[in-house]
Amino acid sequence: MIRGRGQLLSDERGSTLALPPGLEVLERRPDLVIASRGCVMFRLWRATATLESLPLCESALERFSAEHARYGTLTVVERDLAPPSADVRQAAGRMMARFMEQSTNALVIEGTGFKPMAMRLAITTIHLLAPSSTPPLPFGDVKEASEWLASQFPDVNAVLLTRDVEILRAL
Repeated sequence: MIRGRGQLLSDERGSTLALPPGLEVLERRPDLVIASRGCVMFRLWRATATLESLPLCESALERFSAEHARYGTLTVVERDLAPPSADVRQAAGRMMARFMEQSTNALVIEGTGFKPMAMRLAITTIHLLAPSSTPPLPFGDVKEASEWLASQFPDVNAVLLTRDVEILRAL
């Protein structure tokens, strides 16, 4: 696990990247980056979720929910990823059911056309299996999702959230 504020991280090309104050990388793998800023957790999916990747998310959510009575998540599924399998959707639904009541969730599935629409449907199905008073709102754009999430938390800055996602993409 990578933890600590004011982190220096290497990107894919071996260049050193200094994270801005307040942005903390919790986990970084080729398929998934998990980070936080204040009461917001980021999950940037670079590859289709698998049963092997879900325990990493669950562990991060356990730690984050223990630190925050109420928090937001900004989940970004990058373009052109295939929808997760039915097994993964069911397991993710069970996992999310544990955390939904204390979280407000924005979900970005990037792209247009059939694949992103199928992904939005798959993710919506996951959350239908985990009914909540705060179901995730699906978005096609990080800026729009950041603005909505910031409207839910008075201390959250939408511009910083949008910038943070772009920084996380570079890792």
